[in-house]
Amino acid sequence: MSFENILKGRIAETIVEEMFRRVGFTVFPFGMEKILNILTNKPFKLPFKPRVYDYEIDDEDYLIAPFVTEEKIRNLPDFIIAKPSQGVTDLYFIEVKFRRSGSFETTSLWNYYNQGTYIVLVIPKEPYFVCGLVCPPKNRRKIKKLLEEKDMPPPDTFIDLDNYFPEFENFDFKPYIELVEKYLPDTE
Repeated sequence: MSFENILKGRIAETIVEEMFRRVGFTVFPFGMEKILNILTNKPFKLPFKPRVYDYEIDDEDYLIAPFVTEEKIRNLPDFIIAKPSQGVTDLYFIEVKFRRSGSFETTSLWNYYNQGTYIVLVIPKEPYFVCGLVCPPKNRRKIKKLLEEKDMPPPDTFIDLDNYFPEFENFDFKPYIELVEKYLPDTE
């Protein structure tokens, strides 16, 4: 990933983070870049053999374990957002992606992100901000039915933010759209 693309991604994350704060969510930075900055763009190596309780992983598993751990760390969502609601705090995983084209491969999302992660896609043209919910294929029917009962969109469908987060229903997107147009223009 080029330095320019890394910067564009971070700009998109900052814009989305501020939007969630503006509608009343508490935002906890959570992605690899935030909590494990030392691992950014570097291979993750364990200096010791990992142990699970008192069971030592055998040599074949040891060769695989650091890479599985690295992949899990690399795919932490960018934020955890929280909002108190009727005495309970609702928590959500949020991953932000900037895509000039406006398209994002949804069929492989479940390989990278935890089920229930919301992907906010930032696009340098209308509709500018869309959101989708990660849902692995094995749970798709069950989750689709639950979402339909709550009058919510199907999983892995990118639609307006307010369909997933009603707090955005009357939100003034204009200042954030201006930031996208200024710092993430639709040019090569």
